[in-house]
Amino acid sequence: MKDPLLSIADAIDAGDGRRFTASMRALTHGCNACHISLERSFIAIGLPTDQPPPANQIFAPTGKAPKK
Repeated sequence: MKDPLLSIADAIDAGDGRRFTASMRALTHGCNACHISLERSFIAIGLPTDQPPPANQIFAPTGKAPKK
């Protein structure tokens, strides 16, 4: 978790939107991969949106989570 979060923080500090997006995608993919490896794929995280919280949590049934 430390490296992906530092990457996001660095992108924010640099004002680099593309690097921020790539870092968020990597973090989200890593979180979901971990959940799957722990047989907790029902906990799915998506990329944040401009919708009210918790807009980055996906509550679709297992295997139905949208790809992002």
